[in-house]
Amino acid sequence: MQEASVFRFAVGTLTRSTSYFERAEGDGISIVEFNGADGQFSVISTTAGIDNPTHLCFDHTRKALYANSEVEGWNEGTVSAFRLDEATGALIYLNKQATLGSIAAHNSLSSSGRHLFVTNYSHDDVHETPRKAMAVFPVRPDGGLDPASGSVLHEGRGPSEVRQRVPHPHCAMISHDGVVVSVADLGLDRILHYAFDDMTGRVKPSPLGASRLPPASGPRHFVEAQDGSTIYVINELASTIAVMRRSPDEIEWSLIQIASTLPHGFEGASLCAAIHLSPDGRHLYGSNRGHDSIAGFAIDAAGGELTPMGWTSTGGRTPRSFLISADGYYVIVANQNENEIVAFARDPRTGSLEGTDAKLAIGTPMCVTNI
Repeated sequence: MQEASVFRFAVGTLTRSTSYFERAEGDGISIVEFNGADGQFSVISTTAGIDNPTHLCFDHTRKALYANSEVEGWNEGTVSAFRLDEATGALIYLNKQATLGSIAAHNSLSSSGRHLFVTNYSHDDVHETPRKAMAVFPVRPDGGLDPASGSVLHEGRGPSEVRQRVPHPHCAMISHDGVVVSVADLGLDRILHYAFDDMTGRVKPSPLGASRLPPASGPRHFVEAQDGSTIYVINELASTIAVMRRSPDEIEWSLIQIASTLPHGFEGASLCAAIHLSPDGRHLYGSNRGHDSIAGFAIDAAGGELTPMGWTSTGGRTPRSFLISADGYYVIVANQNENEIVAFARDPRTGSLEGTDAKLAIGTPMCVTNI
């Protein structure tokens, strides 16, 4: 198996206690380097002064990092912008904006990189304001963020009395062609699709349509195949991955397969978290919190359907986030309640994962992303 070159990634850690997370022992955002030759992690820099950076995304063009602050009790979270100094690995603070909703859970960039989509999971309070499901923020030339140029509001509920009493948006991503932004709502068992204008940053508040998941699925995150026709949705509550297809003349997605992320016979409590495609698009992976594993799937080249390849223990509790190195030779996993990041070697040909001895002790890692 070929060894990966040296690569860097960012880690967001929990710094402030909440009622729904077990611990908060992090220091902020760390830039970490992994050396595939010797299997060593090195912390290059740590940036404090940010509350609960639970989700990160990186703009490779502007070398800017965007971090959501997910703080229980705030009516509005914040999203902070930093510039990465590639020479030193330090993050230079640019600015922040209020996210127009509570429990800021996810962020992603538009196809052009001119706008940032921030999704707010929200508290279980139907009377909370401003309670926006998703807000759009123009990105300045220096990587900083202007105030929101558009937003949408979700209404309704799902069948679960515990997790679906109100809408719980969890992820927003732009379509392959850059004109539709889709928002996965864990509380509604739907993915709502909105018309988006990348020139103005405006989003039409009424959805063009909605793609439905089975009741109590709890769609959390999704990824698109490289051609944009097949979408893979990881369902937190049901511990499944839904394979969905977009027709060229339709907005809504058709459900073509449901695959379990758990092995047959498992009876313990488990919730899905992250989902990623391999760089070549031939394999798909999802993380299980409870079973504490990475589920791997081979993707059918013709139809996009999934075939399970097996389950790899993450060697620690609560794998909330993971990344695949750009060359496809390593998977880095953040074991949230183990206070540890671990590395797995990946065979790009077969998609199989193999444990290594590479580990990094770090307080409550919540998100890892390539930089």
